Amino acid sequence: MAFTKNGTGTWTLGAEIPSCALTGLVSVVAGTLCIDCAIPTYKVTVSKNATLAGSGTLGSEEIPTTVSFVSGSKYVVSAVPEGGLSTLTVKGDVSPAGSVAIDLVGGVTLAPGTRTTLMTYASHSGPGAFVAGTGFPADAILTATDTALYADVPTDTKTWSGETSGEWNKTDANWGGKVYADGSPVVFPDIADAAKRNVAVPETMRPLSVTVASEADHPYSFSGNGGVEGAALVEFTGTATKTWSVGLA
Repeated sequence: MAFTKNGTGTWTLGAEIPSCALTGLVSVVAGTLCIDCAIPTYKVTVSKNATLAGSGTLGSEEIPTTVSFVSGSKYVVSAVPEGGLSTLTVKGDVSPAGSVAIDLVGGVTLAPGTRTTLMTYASHSGPGAFVAGTGFPADAILTATDTALYADVPTDTKTWSGETSGEWNKTDANWGGKVYADGSPVVFPDIADAAKRNVAVPETMRPLSVTVASEADHPYSFSGNGGVEGAALVEFTGTATKTWSVGLA
């Protein structure tokens, strides 16, 4: 059975909807469709000026789905009374075409230094991108990975000191006694100690920006199986040699 949401206002598909009922195309033509149940639909389309929301699951292992957002459509994440956020799980592909805004409603607050999951999915495609709409801090960063959509809110700038381990990770206090968190701007300054300029990157990092600033006699080297992912700006300043042997995505 197919389903079409027309007209203004909000319709909610809740637990009373049989999970096997909606296997056909689900079209959000106008207004808001809030899906709070599991529906094994093979495809969901969200039109311009229409909105998709909810805490349900779209598609299934047996029937993978495609959720297509037209440019100018919206996705809404809201707070729930028992705590946490109302976000969708997509058993299939999420495909934005053009700019698709995400709004935070119902008192959602994203704290500095946090990463918040806005949607999970099996894959991500499409030529467009999700952008921060209402309710986001001005410095929030949206990151769409292969399996999830996140919002990162940066903390204060982290300046590398390398006093604990020499690894750029999320556990060691190598940043002036502080621990790195995704979403932070990071700076690698001019350091005399050569050992502290050999930086291991064992996992994927998602900083707001990376600045490597060192002079000719203080070269930096970055190596490891990790890398920098997302929209981070990587900037090299100063006259020193910088060897960057980790991934950029």
